Amino acid sequence: MKLSLTMLGRLVDIDGLASDDIANRLTMSTAETEGVEELNAHFRTIVTAKLLDVQKHPDSDHLTLVKADAGGTVYSVVCGATNHKTGDIVPLALEGTAFSKDFVIKKTKIRGVESTGMLCSARELGLSEDHSGILIFPADTPLGVPLSTIFADSVDSVIEIDNKSITHRPDLWGHMGFAREI
Repeated sequence: MKLSLTMLGRLVDIDGLASDDIANRLTMSTAETEGVEELNAHFRTIVTAKLLDVQKHPDSDHLTLVKADAGGTVYSVVCGATNHKTGDIVPLALEGTAFSKDFVIKKTKIRGVESTGMLCSARELGLSEDHSGILIFPADTPLGVPLSTIFADSVDSVIEIDNKSITHRPDLWGHMGFAREI
């Protein structure tokens, strides 16, 4: 069984408690937990940014050089998509953003030009299968806002409960029962 901490937080006050702490407490008092999975934790380090300048890369036919304002800090990014223009507000993955264990954004040189982030498509964010270009937000989107704020329901911690330890406790067969237990 999987317990969403977002859902549990709507039923009982768990503010200030880490997901691992809740899992450990449940294991010690109620039901064995098998682990905690963080969903879209990388949304915390992807922010909205306005494209201040978009130019062709001097050493490439398909790359662009972008200056992006993420709410007061300007980043230089080399981008392979072609659907963006100056003035667009887009998701910018900052240095340290981990899409997976093997795919972490870091400062790098692409064809001799330093890139300090990555502009993201909807598919790269896991929001849809659309990979035709960078996701573009409405013009009134505030700058520097983490995607964890914009897509708050997409960021969650999920505790996996060992079903064998709750078979004799039908009161724990749902979020409401675990909220009472917590």
